[in-house]
Amino acid sequence: MRKPFDRGTARVSGAFRRLRRPPPAVDLALIAIGALAAILPFWQSGVASHVDMLIGIYRVFELDQAWRQGMFFPRIAPGLVFGLGAPLFEYYPPLASYLALSFHWAGLGWIEATKAVFSGSLLLAGLGAYVYARWLMGRRSAGLVAAAAYMLAPYLLYDVYQRGAAAEVLAAAVIPWLFWSTHRLVRTESRSAFWWSAVCSALLVLAHNVTALFTFPVLGCYLLALALRERALPRLRMVILCTGLGFGLSCFYWLPALAERGYSQIAARLTAAAWLQPVNNLVPLAGLVQRQWAFQYWGGLGTQVPLWQAAFVPIAALAVARQVRALRAPLLSLALILLAMLVLQLRCSAIFWEAMPLVRFIQFPWRLLGLASFCVAILLASLVCVPILPGIARPGLVAFLIVLVVYAGLRNADPRLSRVWEPITDLDIGQVDEYQRGRGDFQLYSDYMPTAMHVLPSQLSTSRAAGAAPRPLAAAPVIQVVSEGPGWLSLLVHAPAAFTLLLPRLYFPGWQVSVRARPVPTGAGGQLGLVAAPVPAGDYPVTARLGETPVRAAADIMTGLCVVIVAACACRVRAGRRAIAIAVGGVLLLGILVWAALGPAQPLHRPAEYAADFQGEIRLLGYELSPAQPRPGDTLALRLYWLTLKAPAGDYKVFSHLVASDDSTPIAQVDAMPLDNSFFTSRWDPGELVLDQQEVSIPADAKPGAYELEIGLYRPQGMQNLAVRGAAHVLPGDRVVLSSVVLQAK
Repeated sequence: MRKPFDRGTARVSGAFRRLRRPPPAVDLALIAIGALAAILPFWQSGVASHVDMLIGIYRVFELDQAWRQGMFFPRIAPGLVFGLGAPLFEYYPPLASYLALSFHWAGLGWIEATKAVFSGSLLLAGLGAYVYARWLMGRRSAGLVAAAAYMLAPYLLYDVYQRGAAAEVLAAAVIPWLFWSTHRLVRTESRSAFWWSAVCSALLVLAHNVTALFTFPVLGCYLLALALRERALPRLRMVILCTGLGFGLSCFYWLPALAERGYSQIAARLTAAAWLQPVNNLVPLAGLVQRQWAFQYWGGLGTQVPLWQAAFVPIAALAVARQVRALRAPLLSLALILLAMLVLQLRCSAIFWEAMPLVRFIQFPWRLLGLASFCVAILLASLVCVPILPGIARPGLVAFLIVLVVYAGLRNADPRLSRVWEPITDLDIGQVDEYQRGRGDFQLYSDYMPTAMHVLPSQLSTSRAAGAAPRPLAAAPVIQVVSEGPGWLSLLVHAPAAFTLLLPRLYFPGWQVSVRARPVPTGAGGQLGLVAAPVPAGDYPVTARLGETPVRAAADIMTGLCVVIVAACACRVRAGRRAIAIAVGGVLLLGILVWAALGPAQPLHRPAEYAADFQGEIRLLGYELSPAQPRPGDTLALRLYWLTLKAPAGDYKVFSHLVASDDSTPIAQVDAMPLDNSFFTSRWDPGELVLDQQEVSIPADAKPGAYELEIGLYRPQGMQNLAVRGAAHVLPGDRVVLSSVVLQAK
């Protein structure tokens, strides 16, 4: 038999019933103003960091490229590692990238779309803290204090201004909504709370899996304590069920990422790099708290606890004993969670970080400060609910606390004080800049390298180390590239002898090569770990397709079943029917907007066949040129398909010259190592099909008329072109006339 509430509990319960009404517009306006004040300086030109934020922007860029090529949930980012593709979206949580991409489709640039995700996340965080505190304590003033304390929490703003970690800030925005919905479920077994909890659980996993890794265990302990206090242990079954449903909704992402993590080098990188070990990021007690009221984000101080939290949270914790009985259990539990989060920052907790499984994926103990900031916000808001506080003093305390967190959080939140602010603009974002950064060991390229890749991406733009050269092919095959895309290749092969075919994609489970429509053993080959398959002698078609593994297929089916369950159960409720109708309409509208922004998916590349043999080492198989009718000022996009017959004797440059039909001085030209100086030819292995891309910029003052596009290979030392054999049209000096180009008038 349940214990009856006292009078204070009854007052809070009455407030719960009144809180079914939506929050007043004035409160929403105040929270929006606070979020705007917090994020407005962030919108000045540039990005917070050339690491986290710039990497996040290029995730959005890669996702956009995948969508344009018909890959709507790509496991592989097709443009990474200089077009070889890497399993970025197999492992990295996708929600922040998809949200930023939707803002980009709405008309924002790459940088502005990412900043919009930060802005929306802070607003969502403030609203979530407001809703939970107001529901828990029955006071609008408590909700406003919690909203200010959370969305202006120094750790959240540190993630924005110093790190630019969009996924982590988005996860922090989901946390209060998850606590609110699951707490409601324990207290009332509300059907709407069940669906809220399931959706919020899925969103947290898809926003930031590392945050989910420690949030769910903490949330479980919190709800267990509340259920024990309210004698509602049976209701935890509903919490477990809705959390499982949330995991099912996000299963398409987390199950393959967990089950197939051995195919990526991420685990090895985590154990190899000392600075990524949690035990090496612990601090002494003296280094836990900052010494000034205005939080200092710069100079390596951003992961410390702000002074105002260290000063006022103990007061709020001590005041728990004076709260009404209904609030004591949740507030005391949050205080204990906060204490645990802070102790885990200290060196004395090293045994925990060394012994617990999976915690190495957290990398930095200070990531726990995001969850700690939520606990701080609720505890600080509880100060305005202490019954012994005189009524006349309550508004003054509310104003004081809000002014304090605003001053402490925003005083130094200025990008002009940053030492890592990157002065990059939207015009710089693109494949050229990505390749340039990749040559400098761009972290996005090396984070999720497949285990079969034995060299760093940055090493592809250097010469192969001296040593035994790979064996040349026994006989030169003739290959026609029929069609090619990020997850598909179709070839016609005439091979005098059997050989191992290496395709221009990094191998990852799911790739399957077929000869005459029959699968052949497919794996990783060469120093790069490319898709490799033994092919026989003879004439036959070859196809290579990136498909699903059994784990991915099972995860997709499980997610689909959970979506069906949610839709079917929601339709049984009147309000749910309206919600389903709105959701379906929203999905249709989103589909229309996506189609309008992207148009139909780009077709597979279908290169024109062109055979040319360069010095018996490299053979040109074909090319693709666009646009078909260029104008002065346009850029010709040239895709060249090469086959390595034997290991090149050196690093050759590719020249692409646009010349008049009388073979006069070129009006436009590109001379560079393949893939914009990113993939030196000495790295090519025999049997390897290489996809090269060149961009030839036509001058704006070029005269309309007929031109010819010439290409060739040459040694930079001595400027000698490689001898050409077998080409249809060769000019003196071993220059291959690839195509005629007619410039149209503007």
